[in-house]
Amino acid sequence: MTARKKTSGGGDVPEKRDTANDARVRVLGVDRNFIVSPWAFAALFLFIALFLVEDVREDLKSGSTLFHVAWESCVILLSFFGFFGTIFKAARSFKTNLEASKANEDVLHQELSVWKADNAKFVHGLAESIDRQFVLWKLTAAERDVALLMIKGFSTKEIADLRKTAEKTVRLQVSAIFSKSGLQSRTQLLAYFIEDLLPST
Repeated sequence: MTARKKTSGGGDVPEKRDTANDARVRVLGVDRNFIVSPWAFAALFLFIALFLVEDVREDLKSGSTLFHVAWESCVILLSFFGFFGTIFKAARSFKTNLEASKANEDVLHQELSVWKADNAKFVHGLAESIDRQFVLWKLTAAERDVALLMIKGFSTKEIADLRKTAEKTVRLQVSAIFSKSGLQSRTQLLAYFIEDLLPST
């Protein structure tokens, strides 16, 4: 889609806006000129090649001219070249996107490591503060473990899997945590410990 915008001289110049295709290109990280599925092109080339192979066989049986058979054979070769070329381009594009994704992951891991190193003392102090509060709430050792996993964002099923116990047991422990702490939800449990650490809005 193209809109118009005013210049300082009063004239109109085209102003390019993002289309749905542009957004999809950014999300997928692929070349705009290759937005149509490469598999559709590959299937088309393969269909043409196989169709003409069968046609050539029939032509040979029926005694068609050598020129006609040669022409169709050339088209078959071109179709196979198109098929394999499309597959190669798709594979190369996939590999490039995969490498870019991995590089981005590595950057995120590095940033996380730096953050942890910079805030190790603070994180350690927060962990001790949380543990002291668990003691004041008189949570059992199992309940403390469950509460800590809840703060970290794990679901009931994930906690059960990590602790190798039944989900029903975890739900009972969660109920006990809320009863002893006077809190009513996971959100309140998390906010209890981090609300005062965040900047006010």
